[in-house]
Amino acid sequence: MLRYLNHAINTGVHPGLPIIESRRIRMLNILTLICIPVVVLFLAINIIQNRSLLVALNLANFVSLLLFFLMHRYRLYHSAKLIRISFSIIIYTVSGLFYHNGAEYSLIGTLVIAVLVFDKKWLIGILSILIVTAILVVLNFNIGIPGEAQISASRIYIVVIFSLLLIIVSVGFFKHIQSDYQREIEAKQQNLIIMNKDKEQLFSIVSHDIRGPLLSLEKTLDMYRSGLLEREDMSAATESLHKTVSHLNNTVDVLLRWSSSGMSGIRTTPDHFPLINLVNEVVLFFEFMLQQKEISVRINVPESIILFADSDQVAVVLRNLLGNALKFSYTGGEVNIFAEEAEKGVVIYIKDEGMGMDEDARSKLFSMRQNPAYGTNGERGSGLGLLLSKEFITNNNGNIYVESSPGKGTCFTLLFQNGERDNRNIRK
Repeated sequence: MLRYLNHAINTGVHPGLPIIESRRIRMLNILTLICIPVVVLFLAINIIQNRSLLVALNLANFVSLLLFFLMHRYRLYHSAKLIRISFSIIIYTVSGLFYHNGAEYSLIGTLVIAVLVFDKKWLIGILSILIVTAILVVLNFNIGIPGEAQISASRIYIVVIFSLLLIIVSVGFFKHIQSDYQREIEAKQQNLIIMNKDKEQLFSIVSHDIRGPLLSLEKTLDMYRSGLLEREDMSAATESLHKTVSHLNNTVDVLLRWSSSGMSGIRTTPDHFPLINLVNEVVLFFEFMLQQKEISVRINVPESIILFADSDQVAVVLRNLLGNALKFSYTGGEVNIFAEEAEKGVVIYIKDEGMGMDEDARSKLFSMRQNPAYGTNGERGSGLGLLLSKEFITNNNGNIYVESSPGKGTCFTLLFQNGERDNRNIRK
């Protein structure tokens, strides 16, 4: 029984319909299902009481209700609404004129439904004028039929109550449609905000991980073109640049993979992988910058340390932090990267001996209030890298801390989950 009822309510609804139109159709189907048994009941009463005109009007009403369902099935939505409203105006006007049976309330209900289901203002205006005119005619004229008794007061009350019930159901259902539609709009807006945020993150990664090596390449070629680099020096620089560009190509592949799979949002997919391999890749990415600033990187990461995190996101974090360490380090300085296992997970330290920062700068480091400083060679950043790193660390159930003093360097401490050493899916 419920299956047939649900089928009747969804008659004419298909996936291609706009959301609000499909719900209007369901609303009209529900109202039609409510009207059918009432019309059949009045038809039976009028047959018994030998009211021939009302019997004909009830039959016409019943046929229009069935025709309405049939037209919905064949997706003639606009015609179905027009025919049903037109039948209602004619039937209720005639019955009100001849029997004074409370049909004016049914006409009011028809007016409310017409306003709710039509969008064109001119059509709503025409129907409103017709229905209001019909109501005035019913209220001011009572023709009556000789030989037939007038409708009893109790029956008029039933018509009034049923008409008001239809109005309440119509308005309530339409209000539900509007609120539900508003919730869907708000949900889509939130999805758009998330997607825009992900795009900003991707642009941040591009600006941080791609712009640096390209600027280094541009600077080297400009120096060679200006005669500041000898051919022998250029030959040595070319080898380093080749490695940097090769690693940059791998980074671009990762970003393209993210952009293609991240249209619905950048997703965190943790896996087990050895930390030392990722650290070596990140350091290799900055090889040319290390040579330019004559900075040495000391790595002390045991091969036994396994992380459980999204390796691509951890790589972004390490590139951001190491890039900052190199940017704010002085020529000939040193950067230390070391890691150890602790009770709470794997602790990674990235420590430089560069410019450092004061307490005010540290307090704004992971917020939009930060004011990115210039590096020791005039390098300028956007500040988005640290915000993105903080979010990626949080997504991987990690944490980040910073210690720094002006002129004494900076140390970033990262905490990630331990991975399983014997896991078969360990990423090499």
